[in-house]
Amino acid sequence: MSCENCSKGYMLPGEPTGSMVGGAYYRSAPASAESTAATPNTAIVLLTDAFGLPLKNSKILADLLSEKVGVDVWVPDLFDGVPVFRVEELEPLMPDRAGVKMTFWNKLLFILALIKRIPRIYATRQSVTDSRVNSMFAYVLCPLFSVRCHLPGHDMSFSPEIRLQAEALLAGRKGKDNFVEYEFKDWKGTFLEQFNGVPAGSNNSPACDQELPTDLLHDPTRQFPTSRQVRLSSQRQPVYGLVIVSVKMKSSIPSMNHELTYSRNSATNGFWIVSKQATNMNTTLPASLPDQAYCIVSAVAAGQLSVPSRIFITPCPPDEHKRIAPALSFLLRHSKTNSTMLFDLGYRRDYQNYPPAVVRRVNLLFQPLSIPQDVAESLNKGGLPPTEISHVLLSHVHWDHIGDPAPFTRATFLVGSGSRELLEKGYPEDPEALFPRDLLPIDRTVFLDPDTDANWNPVGPFPRALDFYGDGSLYIVDAPGHLPGHVNALVRTSPDGGWMYLAGDSAHDWRIVTGEVGIAEERNEALGVVYCAHRDKAETEKHLVRVRELLKMVRVRVLLTHDARWYQENKGGPMYWPGHFDTL
Repeated sequence: MSCENCSKGYMLPGEPTGSMVGGAYYRSAPASAESTAATPNTAIVLLTDAFGLPLKNSKILADLLSEKVGVDVWVPDLFDGVPVFRVEELEPLMPDRAGVKMTFWNKLLFILALIKRIPRIYATRQSVTDSRVNSMFAYVLCPLFSVRCHLPGHDMSFSPEIRLQAEALLAGRKGKDNFVEYEFKDWKGTFLEQFNGVPAGSNNSPACDQELPTDLLHDPTRQFPTSRQVRLSSQRQPVYGLVIVSVKMKSSIPSMNHELTYSRNSATNGFWIVSKQATNMNTTLPASLPDQAYCIVSAVAAGQLSVPSRIFITPCPPDEHKRIAPALSFLLRHSKTNSTMLFDLGYRRDYQNYPPAVVRRVNLLFQPLSIPQDVAESLNKGGLPPTEISHVLLSHVHWDHIGDPAPFTRATFLVGSGSRELLEKGYPEDPEALFPRDLLPIDRTVFLDPDTDANWNPVGPFPRALDFYGDGSLYIVDAPGHLPGHVNALVRTSPDGGWMYLAGDSAHDWRIVTGEVGIAEERNEALGVVYCAHRDKAETEKHLVRVRELLKMVRVRVLLTHDARWYQENKGGPMYWPGHFDTL
C-alpha cells in the first residue's frame, strides 16, 4: 500500500470517496457496473499494510478497483484504529528520499520505536486480526485468489522462504477436511493507463507490458482491456506496477470454513482477496404473482425520547450531544383478509412499571422521555381498537419495543426464539434484568426459530426469512447481532413490486446504514469492559451489509425504529395511522 520509503514517497493523489462502515472502509460498485459487469456477484477485500486505514493509499486503491473492475471493495481495519505505526511517527526517522540509507542513530531510534510498540504488535497478532477479516466473509465467501501487491521489482515480503512455508502449510492439509487444491502463479505486471503525462510502457516507465490474467475472477469470458487495469503511481516519479503472487483455488471451499480461508491468505502474506459473494446474497426480491396480496403499512405514534449520539455512532460530531428519536410502531393490514399485525409496540406510557434496571437506564440516558399516547391509544384514536389486532410481531424484547402488551387481548405474539431465554431469566427472578419475565401471555406466544423450522428460506439478500402468510405479502427476516431473537420484516406494499423493510434496531441512526458513521463502542478501561448497543457488533455489521444490498434494489423503502432524521421530517405526517405510507 505504501512503498520502501514509507514516510515520504508514493502517496497516491486524490482523496477517498468511499465510506466508513462498521470500522471498515467501503467503496460500492458504480451503479453503471451492476448491469455491465461480467461477474456481478464478485467483491474484493483489500488488506492494508502496517499503516492501516489512516494512510489513504489503501482507500484510494479501493476506489480505483471499484471503478475499474466494477465491484464492491472492502478494506477492513485490521488494527482496530491503532496501527502498528503511523506515518507521522516514522517521518522523523526516515531519509528524505527513496534509496538513501538510514543513519546509525536513526536505526537505533527505529529499534527503540519498535520495542515501544511491542504491545501494539501483540494486540494485532494474527489470532486477533483474523476475526476482523473473517467478519467480511458474511459478504464475500470462498476466496478464489490471494494476491500480493508490491511495486515492480520490490517484492519486500513474499520471499522464497515465505513461499515455501505457504506451500508446506497447504500441502500439509492433504487428506484433511480443510484441504483445498491450490496452485501458485506469478504475474510480473499489467498494462497501465497514462498517468501524469507518461504513457504506460514508455522509456520512463518501468512497468511490464503483460496483461492481467483473464482468469483472475474465475470467469474466462471477462476481459481486462487497458481501461480496466490497475495502476500504482508516485508523486515523485511514475512508478507503476501490480501484484503478483497468487494462490488460486481450483475448487470451492465447503461450508464457509473461515479458518481455512484466512489461514491460507495469512500464509501467503496476501494483500488482496478476490472473492465471490455468498451464494444466498440474491439481488432480486420475489416477483409479483397474478392477483398478488400485499400489506398496507401505517406508522403508529408511540412516543419519543432523547438519544445520546455518542453511545450509538462513531465518530460522533463534537457539537452533537442528543437527538430526539421516536420508537416507531407499524400497523400492517393484509390486502385480502382481515388480518392486522403490529410490528413493535414502542414505549409504554407508565414507564415506571418497567423493571427497575430499565427505569434507571431511562432516567440516566434517555430523558426527556415524552409519551403523549402509546400504541393502543394511537390505534383507538384512529378508529381501530387494540382488541382487533390479530398479531403482534416484536423485533426483539428491549424495553423500547415491547410497550404494554396488555390491551392486545386477542393477539398472538410473535418473537424470535432467542428471546425465550432472556424472558425466562428476566425480572423479578433476576432483580437486575432488563426483561420482564411475565411480558407475554404464554398461551398466545409463538417463538420463531429459524434454526429448527424448515419454512425459513432465503429471500433477497437475506439467508433466512419466513413467508408468514404464505402468499409473499410479508416475510419475517432473521436479523442477528443486536439482541438474541432480533427479527425484521420485509413487507410487500403493492401488487406490482413495491416493498418496505422494517429494520428494527439493525441500526440506531440512518448514517450507520449509509456508512457516514460506524457503530460506537465505549471502552471502560478500569473495568475492562466494552459497551456497545449491539450484543454482537460483528453480526450486526454483517446483517447491515445485506440491508445495504436491499437498498440498491428499486422500489424498496427501509425504515429504522429510532430514525431521528426521518422523524424530524415526517412526524405527524400522512403516513401515520389512520393514514398510510404511499408505496414506492
